Amino acid sequence: RGGGGWPDISRCWERGLGGKGEYTRVARCSGHSASVSHLDFSLPLLGPTPNMAGRTILRSSSTPGREILTFDAETGRLVNANLRDAKW
Repeated sequence: RGGGGWPDISRCWERGLGGKGEYTRVARCSGHSASVSHLDFSLPLLGPTPNMAGRTILRSSSTPGREILTFDAETGRLVNANLRDAKW
């Protein structure tokens, strides 16, 4: 659990159909040891990243620990791949 902020990192949400502003949880991302302070989503990945083509990545950072974690936004799993060419 994060300290003082969101208990889990955040949840990846998808807007539901019907125009009522309803959202459904797609995945739960967890792993930070402190409160999440920033979120950033990538554009769908292109290029030679194995098994990641077309995926959107969620990058988050926390304070005070200054952790930066990256997740597959569709599954919520931590991503341990070179994402230096990702467009954010």
